[in-house]
Amino acid sequence: MEPDPVQEPDRVADASDPAVALAMRIMAEEGAVSDEATLAEELAAVKAEYAEARDEDRPALMRQIAQLSMRQAIAREARKKFLS
Repeated sequence: MEPDPVQEPDRVADASDPAVALAMRIMAEEGAVSDEATLAEELAAVKAEYAEARDEDRPALMRQIAQLSMRQAIAREARKKFLS
């Protein structure tokens, strides 16, 4: 089964270390989804909702987008720090 590139952000960047590449491949094959990937999916859904939202609903959705973006950046930095 070919892993979904959206499922694991920065997979190619992490593939420079064979051990990390192997671990990422095993996780993808077993269906494990990182927090970073889950947040990316949630963020995409909220952005799509924002695009179709009424003007009065947009401020709340923008707050959600900002929070999810921040949480995703924190997860990305934590992963990079863990792998370095």
